[in-house]
Amino acid sequence: MIIIVVIVGGIIGIIKILNSPAVGTVIPTATQPSSTTVAPNKPGNYFDKYISFTYPGNLEVIPSQKGTGYLDVVNLYSNNTDHNNEHLAVAVVHGAIANDSGISYRRAHTELYKEQPGSSGTIIFTKTDNGNEKTAFMTHGDLLASVSLTVPGSKDLSSDFATILNSFLWK
Repeated sequence: MIIIVVIVGGIIGIIKILNSPAVGTVIPTATQPSSTTVAPNKPGNYFDKYISFTYPGNLEVIPSQKGTGYLDVVNLYSNNTDHNNEHLAVAVVHGAIANDSGISYRRAHTELYKEQPGSSGTIIFTKTDNGNEKTAFMTHGDLLASVSLTVPGSKDLSSDFATILNSFLWK
């Protein structure tokens, strides 16, 4: 009986201690500036049956399902070291610039999208309302690729977009 009283008393004492406010002193420690700098992430390379390109190191490939009619789909998002929600979407379909719904929509909404001619068979659209978007449409024979880089806010996407487009190759 005494053992039961001691055990119950011990449990009550532990519960009382755990429920009481913490008491103590926090002493901040001075941190020394680091002499090493964090190197930027190295660019990555994507390649498959139809295309290849280099993408900025702040992005990482997220597995994607290919929908009906898509030959290739790849999505890349900002990794944990760059919290700006940058998103790169690349898709390849059989098609042409003349009958693509994405191009038709952008051309019909000139209040949102500005069209810029690109090099040989490439059309580029930019949008800066509610974030930044740069989208390129490129043809290769009967194939059409769309490359869309978006980010909320006002981050300049020019450098990242140039990295992707300058390295984009059809196979």
